Amino acid sequence: GLTDFTFAKSNSLESCKSRLMQQTAESENYYVTISQGIQESTLIVSSQLEDEVNAIFASEKKLSSKSGLSSITIQLDESNVEISGIYYYIFKKLAWVGINIVEVISTTNEFTIVVAEEDIDQSFSILMGLKKKRQGL
Repeated sequence: GLTDFTFAKSNSLESCKSRLMQQTAESENYYVTISQGIQESTLIVSSQLEDEVNAIFASEKKLSSKSGLSSITIQLDESNVEISGIYYYIFKKLAWVGINIVEVISTTNEFTIVVAEEDIDQSFSILMGLKKKRQGL
């Protein structure tokens, strides 16, 4: 149950993001991630927050929004930064079966893929298959 919003960069966008973070900070029941690019920012939030995001960001230029999404987070070994093509290998397997990756959120040793809810079971199955192959099962 996630929704993806993308807003154009503006002078007031940071204060909107701060208001959202303040309003959701007390609850552990919400998923909120914010990614800032050069010209735009993307928010991926629990779908229950759609109305709140629309209210807080009402004066901002919304570039897109998409609901009905789910995510899978994958933790990688610390050595992953030394492995060429690790993301290609994973994303290729998903692309081969026609799964569209809506967003990718990453840190050094983990990444989250966001896909349509109807693709989450198949995505999880493929990723678990890759894990089993790696473990030699």
